[in-house]
Amino acid sequence: QLQLRHECPRSRGSLALQRLATMSSRVVDVISSKTFLGWASALFIAWGILVLVSSRVPVFKGKPRGAAHQIVVLVPFTYLCVNGIWLWFFDAGFQAAFADDRVFGDYAPAYELTLMIAAFQLWDFVTTLVSKELCKFEYLAHHGVTFMLAMSALTNGPHGFIMYYIPFFVGVSES
Repeated sequence: QLQLRHECPRSRGSLALQRLATMSSRVVDVISSKTFLGWASALFIAWGILVLVSSRVPVFKGKPRGAAHQIVVLVPFTYLCVNGIWLWFFDAGFQAAFADDRVFGDYAPAYELTLMIAAFQLWDFVTTLVSKELCKFEYLAHHGVTFMLAMSALTNGPHGFIMYYIPFFVGVSES
């Protein structure tokens, strides 16, 4: 028997949907990672506790959210500086991993640093938004764009995208 099969070439719409599904899956993978969840949770919990404490201290009573924010950022900034400087200047494995491809190279510590900056920027955006003393367009734009760049780096390419540049721009530049 002769069977006629009609195969339709993939339409542009179905390719777009497939890419969207892949991107959505990667976003879920990023947000549900232990590093992202750990940093985001720790930052929000620390900030919440410090808001409560700051609201009871006379010098911070008028701006407890902003005061708590300024205290909490010391830990992620220190982490970013130390790890960014280590990777950029002293980690021979980092240089070797990106010797052939600085755009799509793969190095787990750089990926982890990018997960951390994504969590940090999400936290920073939210806390800046709800803190009247910090809520300014330029801060929100900075945190929002940096979060989107980190998510783009984490969700594109086979092992991430532009991971070579992350330690410099989120670590070395913060010191």
